[in-house]
Amino acid sequence: MSFAAIAPLLAAIAVSVKTDPPLPAPNLLPENISNFTTNIVFSKEKKSVYKIVGKQLVQPGRTYVLACEIKPSPEVSTAKTAGSAGLGCTLSFWSKDWKKVVSLHARGEGVGEWRRVVSPKATMPEWIHHGQLHVGLAYTGGSGEVRNIGLCEAGCALVIAARSDNGVAQVKVVDGEKKTVFDTGVLPDTPAIWKGRIMADTARDYSVYVIDRKGNVAVARTGDN
Repeated sequence: MSFAAIAPLLAAIAVSVKTDPPLPAPNLLPENISNFTTNIVFSKEKKSVYKIVGKQLVQPGRTYVLACEIKPSPEVSTAKTAGSAGLGCTLSFWSKDWKKVVSLHARGEGVGEWRRVVSPKATMPEWIHHGQLHVGLAYTGGSGEVRNIGLCEAGCALVIAARSDNGVAQVKVVDGEKKTVFDTGVLPDTPAIWKGRIMADTARDYSVYVIDRKGNVAVARTGDN
């Protein structure tokens, strides 16, 4: 069911959020690949491992995102090579002659706590042939662990409905990394009901904050049951 959450935190205000299509999006990686690094601590002695993957995992013309959970030591850095450095995973597909490549990089840094990292979106070209999933450290020192690797098609819509007896003053959507991805600003007419549809990434979690005219706040999260 696409219904994710209803949070009537106060009697005067309520918010619901649904995802279209329903989330969580299916992980296209089989279980033996998704968690094949669960018991590995990557370090200078063992920087990375890889798995050969078939091109049938993806379809040309479709857009995907790669994600994983990482627990990096403070020495891990993403500074050396933008996008492809740090702890995490990279999924690459080459052409048959190995001259062209398209890659998804889900990598990051941190301070020793588990966190989720998500790659930018990438659309698969027609020429993909050879595939490889690379997991571990890239262009960095330090150490860390990687688990719960996931590949899914990108793109979904958040369908939001908010109601307040006092009038809806503002609606804000924040992703799992605390980044604001949508903000109405202060609504001049403070309607009793506000509805909206915004585009989002399937691999991320989102929180929807609604503030009414009296300053009351309600929250709905896509990961809630």
